[in-house]
Formats: sequence, structure tokens, C-alpha cells
Amino acid sequence: CMKEDYSDCGLYLKFRYTNHPEQTDWFAEKIETVDLFIFNEEGIFQEQWNHSASQGNELHLNLEKGAYTVVAWGNLSDDFKYTSLQPGVTTFDKAILSLKRDEQNTVTIHPQPLYHAIARNLDIKKIGIQRSILDFSHNINHIEVNVEGLPINEARTPNRTATAPGTQFTILVTGNNGDYKFDNSHWEKASQLQYTPVYKQTGKNLTANFTLMRLSQNDGTRLIVQHTESNGTKRTIYDEELSILLHSNPQIDLDIYSEFQVNLKFDDLTYALISITVNGWESTVNDDGQGGVIG
Repeated sequence: CMKEDYSDCGLYLKFRYTNHPEQTDWFAEKIETVDLFIFNEEGIFQEQWNHSASQGNELHLNLEKGAYTVVAWGNLSDDFKYTSLQPGVTTFDKAILSLKRDEQNTVTIHPQPLYHAIARNLDIKKIGIQRSILDFSHNINHIEVNVEGLPINEARTPNRTATAPGTQFTILVTGNNGDYKFDNSHWEKASQLQYTPVYKQTGKNLTANFTLMRLSQNDGTRLIVQHTESNGTKRTIYDEELSILLHSNPQIDLDIYSEFQVNLKFDDLTYALISITVNGWESTVNDDGQGGVIG
């Protein structure tokens, strides 16, 4: 480095968020804080930096000569926790970020938006500047599930959590998508979670609003609708992998879209599914003859 303030060397990071349907830079609009985690070429944690988006979309890091991986989490909040990282000790594969849940692995919170970006193999030389762009991706999805045609109590019910009050129906999402490695891949030891929605009932329609962690193709996350029988047992009338359901709309890219509206229309006598609409796209239903869907 030639200058006393080291401005002519080290790493300059530029932040942006373009991985959404509009494909314009929404960094300033969507991301308030950035937590950066630095790992060396052996994958050992070195240090953590914090950046406020109010200070701009660039950050200069004065790192020693070497190769680094930089992980950025945008808008980290108390809704999440991550591994206690010890400089010089913790390895990249041991760093895990998790959505908070209760002892029964039920998610009762509706987490704030979370974003992720990563830059690998950044070669920092003794002299000169290394520049890298970190383009964030969303890690939170909002899904509105509207159920029509079932014999729902017509009394208006205010928004609330837990099972749908005043009805015999439950809408839930299950999945092991609450724990991630720092490269944003699913942790193979992740627990199976059950997400609790916020219900809203108007007339004969029942709506369940879910806030879910990141979704990916064939990740095992499922949308389930159940009916409570007269003897108290629950009968599943709909059960489908969520990624398959959402991809019934061919325009959906789970890495780009984070807002979904799913409409399920049932026959009020047989509880057979009649139609599915995802973000305005209606798809064909294959009834299995028992009121469920093959898939």
C-alpha cells in the first residue's frame, strides 16, 4: 500500500439487490444492515464486519494478503441465530444460521426479511485493489393461501395465529428449511419445522398467511389442509410439496420471486380439489378420487 489511509489496497465491496422480478437495484430500499463474515482460503473464520446501508452501498476492507470468502447476511434480526464463530477456530462448514422456533419445532414468529450474498476466492494482493460485487438474494417468502368452497363458518374472524378459529379446518406448512449453511445451502441436519399462519376468515373463504424461509426445488416443504372429524381426528384433504405447487405457474422462479398467492378451490360436499391458482395462473387438478391430489 502506498497511501497512509490504505485506500489504494485491500478489498472494495459493492452491494446490490437485483434478484427479484423487477431486476433493478433495490439495495437501498430493502436492506438496512449488512453483517459480513470473512473466511480465509482454508475456510477458517477470521473476522466479522457490520455495515449500515445508510452509509452507502460500498465498503472498504483492509485485509491482509491472501484468498478469502466473504459471506453477507442482510437485515439479520432477533428472529434468527447463528453459530458462535471463533476467529482462527470455526470452519466454514460449521457456520449455521437458523430461524428461531419453540421446543416443539413450531415456528410461531413471522420473521423479518433476510438476504444473503457470497463472494468466493477473493485474492487480496499486497499492493493493489480487489473489487467485488455482492448481489443479494432473498431468504424469506410470503405466501397467502386462500381456501374456497369448504363449509367454513361464515362469521368474520379477526386475524390471529394457531388453528383457524371457529372452523374445522387447519392449514399448515411443514419443512426442514429453517437452517442454512453460510453458502445458503440447506443444512443436512436441519429439523422438521411446522409453520403457523395468521388466519383471516371472511364469509366462506379462509385465508392463511405464511412467512417461510428460503424455498428450493424438491426441498420437501409441504402445504397441508386438514379437516377435523367429529371424533376429533384430523383428515388430510390436501397435501402437496410446495415447490411443485408453486411451479404449476411456469413463470415462477423461486430464486427471484418471494411473494406468492395460492388459491385452492374445493367441492363443498366431497372436499375434492377443483382448481389451483398460483399468482394468477390456473392449473389442472388431478383428483385421486379421495378428495386429494396425486403428486
